Amino acid sequence: MLTRQFAGTSKAWALLRIRFHLPPHVFAIVSRDGVEIMFQRLPRYQKPDLHSSRAGGVWDAYLRIEGVKEFYEAVKDQVEIKMALNRQPYGDWEFEVKDLNGYILVFSELID
Repeated sequence: MLTRQFAGTSKAWALLRIRFHLPPHVFAIVSRDGVEIMFQRLPRYQKPDLHSSRAGGVWDAYLRIEGVKEFYEAVKDQVEIKMALNRQPYGDWEFEVKDLNGYILVFSELID
């Protein structure tokens, strides 16, 4: 079973069809299409809520993907949406999710 620290992020990653390499539960690597992201568990760490620190909000990871509109439709009823899919002034289509540990993940695609 995943620890609480990784369980919150694993749902979003699972929707991307990325799998965790476990155990041990102090370190994890997710990979897909030649990209690896590494996570480290810090005992007793509490992530501060920084979202209101800046007018535009604060994110913890910004992921540029292909098929953001389709991905949004696939996940919108399964995760906590912090910001619905919309086109930004700089042209990207983005949406934000909040995982169970409070991390804000932005999924983005530049669509002409």
